[in-house]
Amino acid sequence: MASATATTVLAERGRDEQRDWAAAWDSSLGMALSSITMERVTRRHRGGGSGRMSSSFSNDLVRDCSNRGCRVDIYEINSLGTATGSASFSEENLSSLFDLFNVVLPKLSITKAEGLWHTAMKLFSHDKIYFKKLVKCATLSLSSAGGSDCGASVASAIVGWVLQKDGIKQARKMYKRSLALLRPSLKFFQFCIELEGNLASTGNHDALVTARKLFDSAMNHYPQERELWRKYYNMELKVGTSETSNAIYWRARKVLNDPSALHSP
Repeated sequence: MASATATTVLAERGRDEQRDWAAAWDSSLGMALSSITMERVTRRHRGGGSGRMSSSFSNDLVRDCSNRGCRVDIYEINSLGTATGSASFSEENLSSLFDLFNVVLPKLSITKAEGLWHTAMKLFSHDKIYFKKLVKCATLSLSSAGGSDCGASVASAIVGWVLQKDGIKQARKMYKRSLALLRPSLKFFQFCIELEGNLASTGNHDALVTARKLFDSAMNHYPQERELWRKYYNMELKVGTSETSNAIYWRARKVLNDPSALHSP
């Protein structure tokens, strides 16, 4: 029963997050790419050719994506990010689209390409091979993004997709890779903690143990984050014991040097 409930909780969270991520697609960068991609890739296939992009073609696209500030009709981005994802494209067009993303994304910073990453994940989420390659590409970009909020957004999206497709065990492996990068962001820690906390609230002991480890790791990086201490303390009050909650209470007071540290703001 607990396992079924946990699955429901995570599925609902995944749907909410996807709606949030979908909103992020409404950026000039992502929308510009959708217009340019559909126009140029289609033209290449109709005109024949190998389907592989020349260096000049990909560089032109990068410049177009970086410089184009105009808004494109919302239906164009929806043509890339439909609910059916990659299933709506032929294998040939899908391959060319992936080549396009694979060339463009590494050349743009995570900050500039955040919406584009979400679009790519939506598009290739139903193809295991392409999605795996996309994740590998994202890992390289995230390693240079440090603890930025945009990096946290992309990393969280990846974990969310893996969670839906492959379950919590694979999702844990994925977020641990991102946490191993240089100075993980506070937002990404919070995402992972909430994911495990939702499971822990259903009685999943492994999730509770994992959530505690995540909190402790986050505290090592962000010891003065009062809200993080409050969430840790509240979790222990809800699903821990009086002993564990008291331990967090006194740890917080000592670290923050404030008797009112865990009081509501």
